[in-house]
Order: sequence, then structure tokens, then C-alpha cells
Amino acid sequence: MSKVLFFKMPSSGHVNPTLGLVDALVKQGEEVIYFCSADYRERIEKSGAIFKNYDDKSILLENKHNVSGIVNIDDKLNYINEGLSSSEEIIQYILNQIKDIKFDYIIQSSMFPFGNIISQILKIPSINSFAIFAPSKDIIKDQDQLKNHPAIDNYKKISNKISRLYNIKMPTNMMDLFFSKGDLNIVYTSKYFISHIENYDDSFIFIGPSIYDSILFQLNN
Repeated sequence: MSKVLFFKMPSSGHVNPTLGLVDALVKQGEEVIYFCSADYRERIEKSGAIFKNYDDKSILLENKHNVSGIVNIDDKLNYINEGLSSSEEIIQYILNQIKDIKFDYIIQSSMFPFGNIISQILKIPSINSFAIFAPSKDIIKDQDQLKNHPAIDNYKKISNKISRLYNIKMPTNMMDLFFSKGDLNIVYTSKYFISHIENYDDSFIFIGPSIYDSILFQLNN
């Protein structure tokens, strides 16, 4: 039996597609420890996972600040810049929560900013779950807007500090922190609905929509 460390952004669009996967893993004998916000505790526990709560002080993980829901690029960058200062705190918080547990692999939201960092620290494989079917370059159309924003310099300082502290490699591009790629990548659609399939290599598996009984129950009640 393997132990699976699960990280998800606290959003229905990120959590709901994974519940069927969690249910299948648990039925196969895997032990899944799932980090999310308290709003999703009941549905996560119904899928068979062990629930753990994020530190609510981290702005990068608060549902109301979910970067995927922010349309204006300046607002995105301001939000990221504000939240970067809590990066070291939330990484250490998670490490403290799991310090006595040996995991075999991580499954995370592609937009969860710390999953690949933690997988490097723990030296275990990462599997990324894609709720948004586009790379960062397609979501942020004008890359020139990134160049002069204070978040860029702030990210360089913080990423250098985290790299030295944990002896890991941080993404060069700040936005890759929120659109990360794992050793294996799961996409909840068919490849026939992807407009630029050339952006996806052989590490991507298109498994189609995730339909799970507990989700349907919640939607009907």
C-alpha cells in the first residue's frame, strides 16, 4: 500500500474532478492524505481520504484569491506579489504537518504553487491534475506586462531563498509556479477538445470528465 500526498486549490473546479480518482485509489488500497480548506472536508472524507487543513493565513491558498478566477493581469500580479511573502511559511507549515509520514508520491493541482517544491524536498514523484486546459502563456496573453511589475523582483528574491534553504530548483518563470507540470499529468477531458495539442507531451494523460456519485448527490441537494 502506498501513501499519497494530495494538494488541491480550495475551489470546486479543482477539487470535484479529483474525488473519483481518490475513491479509486483508496479502493485499490492506497492511503490518501488530502490537503485543502475546511469547506471541502466533508466531500473529501466521503471519498475515503484523510483530510488535512491548510493554514488559513496563506493568501496564496485562499479561495477568494484563486488566481485562476482573476481576469485582469495587474490584479493577478498584485495578488501574487502580496501572497509570495507567505511562501516559506506555508511550505514549512505543510512539512510540519507531514514530518512523521513517508509518502510515495504527490498528486496536486497544476495551479497549487508548492506541490513541485515539496515533491523535490521529499524526493518523490509528482502527478499534476489539470482543471484548466491551457498553459500559462495562453492564459496570460501579454507576457510584456510581467516584466516591470514588482512581483518579478520579489519572486526572484523569495525563489532564491527557498532554493538555498531546501536545496531545490525553483521555476525561472514566476507564472510557472501556478501552471506547473509533474512527472505525470492528468487532464479531465479528451485530447480532441484541446486546441493546441502540440503543447502537451507524452507525460499528459487525457482521462475524460470525472463523474463521481457524491458530486452528483451534492449538486442535487
